[in-house]
Amino acid sequence: MPQLFGIDLASVILGGATSALALGFRMVLIAPVKAATDQSMFIRYTSFLFPQKPFDGNWRVSWRVTSDRFMDLNVDEIRIFSVLKNVTFTTHTQLRDGSEEKCVLVGKLSGLDLTGRWYVPRDEGRGYFGVFQVRLHGTLRDGTGTWSGWTSDGKVQSNDISLKRL
Repeated sequence: MPQLFGIDLASVILGGATSALALGFRMVLIAPVKAATDQSMFIRYTSFLFPQKPFDGNWRVSWRVTSDRFMDLNVDEIRIFSVLKNVTFTTHTQLRDGSEEKCVLVGKLSGLDLTGRWYVPRDEGRGYFGVFQVRLHGTLRDGTGTWSGWTSDGKVQSNDISLKRL
């Protein structure tokens, strides 16, 4: 193969083509992957590929609300699923009337801050939905923060939320 100043041109061309191809794949795939990791089901079903501490194991989520339907303090045992710093978990909260309300939380970990959105899947975008932010403490075994969001009757509420690893 021809050489220029002692450099094998075939290796240079092959290396450049491989890099360009990899960059092209990455640029084409990055948007769909980012969009997918914003979806709870994608995170849940692919989390086994990316086991991520500190989110393995069981956790307890506690959150407060002023409501006729919910208890003042709601505590649920959850499993957190994570993919590439994106997380999701689902609560199953017992209401005052004895029925259960399911709520999905999807967020992203940035440093010690877990920030995201929550919604009720049976009524996504029309009923209960909002945002949350939890700051994990130094041990990464617990964190505290705030949730905020719309209620089904059009009011906005905010209150405390906390996570604790079991």
